[in-house]
Amino acid sequence: MKTRGSTRLAGLIAYDRTTIMGVVDRLVQKRLVNRAISGTDRRARQLSVTEDGRMLLQAIEPAVLQAQKLMLSGLDAGEAETFLALLKKATRGANDLSRAPMKTGTEG
Repeated sequence: MKTRGSTRLAGLIAYDRTTIMGVVDRLVQKRLVNRAISGTDRRARQLSVTEDGRMLLQAIEPAVLQAQKLMLSGLDAGEAETFLALLKKATRGANDLSRAPMKTGTEG
């Protein structure tokens, strides 16, 4: 995954810029993410996941999937799908009320 720096990442995951900058700094220190000057805009930084970062993501994926399964264990498959769709819809509907609204790649 490549993204254009902390500001873009903050918008994509609905975190405020100050918070995400500290998170990115720690990920860089742990060698899970690389930060480099953009080839098209010297003021911007590009982020990319390192091989160590990819390996960590692969290692934790089973635990994440198991946690999701446990959280939805009271629902059958159709109910879980409906619940998640409604949760996404409600979250998108209230996005503008957030102090750090999520921005897609098509927004300014």
